[in-house]
Amino acid sequence: MQVINDSLLILFPAAGCSNNNYKNWNSKLDCDTFPIEYRGHWTRSNEPFYSDVEDMIEDIFHQVNDSYDMGEKNCIYLVTVWAQSWGGCFI
Repeated sequence: MQVINDSLLILFPAAGCSNNNYKNWNSKLDCDTFPIEYRGHWTRSNEPFYSDVEDMIEDIFHQVNDSYDMGEKNCIYLVTVWAQSWGGCFI
């Protein structure tokens, strides 16, 4: 396994909000940021809301994994999570 030196900050918006709240964070921090977008919100407003917590977890896993090709690179990333309000209840 290879360890990536760059950090990844996964950002969970408050419930009812979108990842648009974090659009400028990447330019202000010394790490990669990945704002989660919940189904049914902002850019994904045409998708149905989650049916249960497991559905949400699976969607979030795929958002991150597909964007960073973690399985393809066979790497370990240093990941940090930031969550606000009810958005943090699922962590």
